Amino acid sequence: MALQFKEESFDFGQIKEGDGPVTHPFEFTNITGRPIKILGVRPSCGCTTPDWSKEPVMPGKTGFIKAQFDPKGRPGYFNKTLTVTTDADGSTIVLQIKGTVTSG
Repeated sequence: MALQFKEESFDFGQIKEGDGPVTHPFEFTNITGRPIKILGVRPSCGCTTPDWSKEPVMPGKTGFIKAQFDPKGRPGYFNKTLTVTTDADGSTIVLQIKGTVTSG
């Protein structure tokens, strides 16, 4: 694996629908000897909006993938994924966010 993530899953716990979107950054370190570029991040649904480091991440340096989940109209438990593609080796990395949306 070219990128070493501090975590690959994050649990928001209980979030209130009325509080609006929640965001969590997944930080990673490039553990290869060359720059790595994130080519894309594909969310499992339209309720999750990704953002990520756009510039190549140099060896030994850190980057991020940010997941934003919009709980509006989605009460109950959720478990969403972000599929990350890099120019490292063609393999993908799957990050996961989960939690429970409560009304209010």
